[in-house]
Amino acid sequence: MLTNMSDIKQLALKNIKKPIKKVKHQDLTRFNPENSIFKSICPVCKKGILLVGRDQMTFDILTNDVCVLCGQRFIYIDIEKGHIDLVYKEA
Repeated sequence: MLTNMSDIKQLALKNIKKPIKKVKHQDLTRFNPENSIFKSICPVCKKGILLVGRDQMTFDILTNDVCVLCGQRFIYIDIEKGHIDLVYKEA
């Protein structure tokens, strides 16, 4: 997690133009497992958070995500679009 302002300055959108990485949501470390099974720590910068987005019209869970700090983009290979209960598919 972020500890000081220098972390933000060093990491802010550093990876936004890098290729999309494929990850399994079930393998990620949760930011706060007691409050949310959705928020995960970014596996690239180790300080940002992946929030798991939803479609604004249907509220389906999206399979793509981005770190709110470093900007690294991800595709979840074990979540099918629309699964609210995060039932993982075989990947």
